Amino acid sequence: MKKCLTLLIILFIALTGCSGVDLPVDIPLLATKTPTPTITPSPTLTPTPTPTPTPTSTPTPTPTPTPTPMPSEVLAEAERAYRNGDWDTAEAL
Repeated sequence: MKKCLTLLIILFIALTGCSGVDLPVDIPLLATKTPTPTITPSPTLTPTPTPTPTPTSTPTPTPTPTPTPMPSEVLAEAERAYRNGDWDTAEAL
């Protein structure tokens, strides 16, 4: 048993190259190259025709409401709240 273990250790050292002596025989497991995967090209995609848009009635533009001017008191209060860091009150005003 001890002889077998010693032989295995020596064989392992010889195969891994730790002994510094090159082996004259190529080991087939280490010399085999992994095959490179072949890449198959994907089929070309044909563009689908875009449907022509059907004419529809043009929507009437909605008038934008004009903003109502703020009273000076509300504006001053909002500025005070903004300066004091009270963002919620400034937003609400």
